[in-house]
Amino acid sequence: MIIRENAACWGSKKIRNSTAIVIAGAIVGAAAISGGSFAPAPAHPRTAVWSARLRKSPLTPPGPVFAGAWTAIEVLLWYGGARLMAQEPSPKRNAALGFWGLSILGVGGFSWVLFGRKRLDEA
Repeated sequence: MIIRENAACWGSKKIRNSTAIVIAGAIVGAAAISGGSFAPAPAHPRTAVWSARLRKSPLTPPGPVFAGAWTAIEVLLWYGGARLMAQEPSPKRNAALGFWGLSILGVGGFSWVLFGRKRLDEA
């Protein structure tokens, strides 16, 4: 897909850094809360039991490592989204924001598919 430099852009004004930080944080936070509502945590004992019974690789790290890794991923997604939003509007920036949005949907959707629906074949 080739993006033309003179193509119409979504939004004609640059978003202020502080506004971009708040918007990206709200989006990533909503995805984290949504995904966390299906996680195999003590708040969801049936899901935790189901997850514990899965046959897993011996290389699977313990739960606290996953929590730390997901936190780091979400912080980096927040930072990246805020930086993208604060750039001058252009077709390339808008395409990047679209792909960023898809990755955010993937973060929230993965937990729903795997733990909410308990569908290993779809996750």
